[in-house]
Amino acid sequence: AIGGVLGLLGRVWARRSLPSALLLTVLGAALIVAGGWLRRAAIMALGADFVTAARAPRRRCTSGPYALFRHPSEVGVVVIALGAAVASRSTIAIVALLLVALSSSLRQRRENRALSAVANGGSEAQKKLPMVNSKTLVSS
Repeated sequence: AIGGVLGLLGRVWARRSLPSALLLTVLGAALIVAGGWLRRAAIMALGADFVTAARAPRRRCTSGPYALFRHPSEVGVVVIALGAAVASRSTIAIVALLLVALSSSLRQRRENRALSAVANGGSEAQKKLPMVNSKTLVSS
C-alpha cells in the first residue's frame, strides 16, 4: 500500500502539471498541519514535563499521542519536514527532510538511553509502537 502511494506521488511529482502541483501543495500543507498538531498535542500532554534536553522523566505518559507513538513530538517534526518537501517539490527540501529524520532518530536514541534507567522495559504495547526503539517519555 505504501509503495503504491509512493509510486503515485512519484508520477505526480515527475509531471509537475498544474493539477498535480496543486495536489502536492495541498497534501504537503495537510502534512505540515498534521505534524504541527501532533507536536503540539505531545507538548500539551506532557505540560511542564516537556523538555528540549533528554533527561529522566518524573512520570510516564501513555495517554494522548503517547498512546500511539513513543516520541510523538519527534514524529511531528519529521511529518512537518515531509510536508514541506512534498509541498515544495524541492531537492533542497528533500535533503532537509533526510537531515531532520536523521537528527530526530539520533535524538530519540539519546532520549532512549537517558530514559532506559527509569523506564525498565516499558509495557508490551509500548514496545510495539512505531518510530522509536524505546520507552515512552512520561506517563499520566
